[in-house]
Amino acid sequence: YVFLWFWFIGVAIFSVLALIYTIMILAIPSIRVRVLMKRLHNRVNKKMVEDILSSPNHSWVDKIGDYWVIYLLSKNLPSVAMKELLEELKPILNPNPQYGYETLDKDANLEK
Repeated sequence: YVFLWFWFIGVAIFSVLALIYTIMILAIPSIRVRVLMKRLHNRVNKKMVEDILSSPNHSWVDKIGDYWVIYLLSKNLPSVAMKELLEELKPILNPNPQYGYETLDKDANLEK
């Protein structure tokens, strides 16, 4: 029974830490951007991810939903495909570009 008690305490601590991590992701938009940048191995411009996740027409719940869908896609798509997807989503979700950043076509022209 002593082992089970320590196991319960360990699982409880892990659960509290996971809950705190989830609350931080929901509450702080910059952490959402960091998580996606880490998933994409920094191959996508950070400003582009910030623009997509901060769509001015969306409520807070919609922004969380956008993050969740993009996060799940980033787990299942290679980073090059995610870069293309984000470039296609940018004009739809946040049509007013505030920053200049490279597109995939410009990156291809630099390699030539």
